[in-house]
Amino acid sequence: MHKYFRWLQSRRTRTFRGFSVIVSLWAIYYLSFSWTPANIFAETEISEDEEFELESNEDLRRQKYPRSDIKNITSIEKTNVSALDIAKRNMSIFMRKYVLPLIAFQSGPNGIYNAFRRTMVFASIYERCLVIPPFRQHKLQDGVKTKRSFNETFDNQKILKVVDLCDLYEFRKQCGTTIPLDWILFPPTKHTSSFPDNYNPEVEKHYRKQSVLLGDRYVSEFYNNTEISLPQPNVTLFHTQNTRKKIFNEFEKKRCVIYFPAVKSTIATSAQQSYVEKHLVRAPYIRRIAAQIITGLLAEQYAVLHWRNKTGERCLSANGSYCSIRHAKNLKLLKKDSKTIASSLHAYLEKAGLKYLYVAALPYEQFIVKSLRESLFFTYTVEDAYNVSPLLDHYRGDTYVLSLVEQEIAEQATMFIGTTSSSWTFFVENSRNLEGKKTVYIQKLPGIPDKYKSSAGHII
Repeated sequence: MHKYFRWLQSRRTRTFRGFSVIVSLWAIYYLSFSWTPANIFAETEISEDEEFELESNEDLRRQKYPRSDIKNITSIEKTNVSALDIAKRNMSIFMRKYVLPLIAFQSGPNGIYNAFRRTMVFASIYERCLVIPPFRQHKLQDGVKTKRSFNETFDNQKILKVVDLCDLYEFRKQCGTTIPLDWILFPPTKHTSSFPDNYNPEVEKHYRKQSVLLGDRYVSEFYNNTEISLPQPNVTLFHTQNTRKKIFNEFEKKRCVIYFPAVKSTIATSAQQSYVEKHLVRAPYIRRIAAQIITGLLAEQYAVLHWRNKTGERCLSANGSYCSIRHAKNLKLLKKDSKTIASSLHAYLEKAGLKYLYVAALPYEQFIVKSLRESLFFTYTVEDAYNVSPLLDHYRGDTYVLSLVEQEIAEQATMFIGTTSSSWTFFVENSRNLEGKKTVYIQKLPGIPDKYKSSAGHII
């Protein structure tokens, strides 16, 4: 190396000398650069008893947070994600390959979460930098889908253990703002007459179908959220299983791909998928709030009911859409049947030996809660949770945070009773599956009136 620099000094041409210095510095950096691949499956076997570096629920529940400390605890969670916020895991930007989830942004927040989780598995296995999509709260909160930060939703430090993360700015800079059709990757999927997760085919409807129509709204919503243009509207994506496998064998040549996060893809083994998905955990402050509520309000064993009444959302919530005569009629019938539904739930929980029930629902008038409390004395909602968690009280009225907290409580519950056709329930169910926990559906409980037993819709 010393002789090389003596030779360099003997050169007389300034231009050549400057160029040589640049090349030399780049070569030294490159040769000394230590690159750690995002995927570890090819090099190490997955240990069944591998421990994650997470705070235990017991430790979280013991922590006390005085109201005076709330500002300091929550200030970090609200920050926006940028290339500087996300410490890349030793990957040079010039070597990085990207994958952006093809998300149907017309769906709610949990549609985005579910798509992100499935793309995270792909990105980890194929060593690509996962582009963080925009996260937005449900439009019912203030009538518009206000942008929320990644840091206040998930724990990026845990995710970075299995995959690199990039922001949209970097993707647009490195890949451009127009997506060619051949960048869209449609993975092979399992062909089953009934899905193994026992969920109805309408859930995640954008991601379960064998073909996808990039309609006008799909394309426009994608651009409005990402400032990236998909191929022209009304293009149908359809490939046979053999064609998908062929595309998969060739996509590595492309630096930038758009991944269609299909349900039941065959890109990973069950062990690989489980390992990666277990690193998708909620932000630390969400887990702290949930721990406070579980400790202060619920017993060691408890059940959570996800009550999704879309007709009630239209007619009763502050930002609900137009309530038609038909909606009002259906709501009146549901109110009449609420005692029968509550009795069915009571009998089911009593048989399981569970006395404590938390009802996860949007914070508007819920007559089902009144009926449940007549049958089940220990029935709680978010209004009760405010009294035991100073941290949650800090977010009073913020349905985005409340929803995340209630999902965390549901995932840890002894029993989770979900509602069909709900991406919220679907996300919780998948997380519980990773821990071997069962999910049941209110529409399928014994004693529920037949009119509500549809597997293709909400209660009403």
